[in-house]
Amino acid sequence: MFVAYEMMYGSREAFKYFECSQCGTVQILTVPPADELARHYPDDYYSFSAPSGSWLKTYLQSERDKALLHRPTLVGSIVAGAKPDSLLTMIGGLPITIDSAILDVGCGSGALLDRLGAAGFRNLHGADAFINADITTQHGARIAKASLDSVAGQFDLIMFHHSLEHVPDPRETLSVARSKLNPGGHCVVRVPTVSSLAWQEYGIDWFQLDAPRHITLPSREGMRIAGEAASFELVRTIDDSIPQQFEISESYRAGVPLRGASKPFEITPEQKRAFAYKTDRANASSLGDQAAFIFKAI
Repeated sequence: MFVAYEMMYGSREAFKYFECSQCGTVQILTVPPADELARHYPDDYYSFSAPSGSWLKTYLQSERDKALLHRPTLVGSIVAGAKPDSLLTMIGGLPITIDSAILDVGCGSGALLDRLGAAGFRNLHGADAFINADITTQHGARIAKASLDSVAGQFDLIMFHHSLEHVPDPRETLSVARSKLNPGGHCVVRVPTVSSLAWQEYGIDWFQLDAPRHITLPSREGMRIAGEAASFELVRTIDDSIPQQFEISESYRAGVPLRGASKPFEITPEQKRAFAYKTDRANASSLGDQAAFIFKAI
């Protein structure tokens, strides 16, 4: 058992965590009550922010997304070749069409769903218990202020993009997701993982520990076990960690929070290059600090 501290906003509140002796998954000892957890998701929490950018950036992103989702335009194909996007490439590799029913759980403002809508998908749904009210995005995705178990309907694809680590019982949540999938449907779970170089090197200063918002930090083996318990087959794992796993962890090790610091933590250009190289090596060795676990319903 060990103590981790809230560092994103710098409150340094202490929370006890423990490590599973069988699979290495790390979990908070006592899940805070719902109203207490809600306090740690203020209005400026990153996933609640609506996407922003110039019309040109938005246009180029949309055209690239179409190319990566098998609806290419000339401009999109050029942009996709010059500046690929691993997340949309991963989604584009799934057996879905523009009419597939897609649900994104814990989606915040629905930025990813809106990108799919802009690329032509038209059966898009989201659920997030921490948003202030229901949302309909610019391109028609419907986001409900709700937990997964209260979402009606059946889906071809259910996604958890950095949301499953926020729920008290990931196995039960995956079982609920399985019950809402059509035959042959897929579930994509993107989560931080303790089976990583960053966790080995930084321990409680690893920024993706993110107490108390991250309730469960699975190991790769723990993620497989949880999926199988929910009647899923793990068909692929894709490491997609980014250099912030080292940059922000260095900041936390120095005692500097991500938000509200009197003086921002500085990373030198040399460190940035070194951390980018280190990230590429970690991902290639299945030691990145986050990964996409692609499950198929069985």
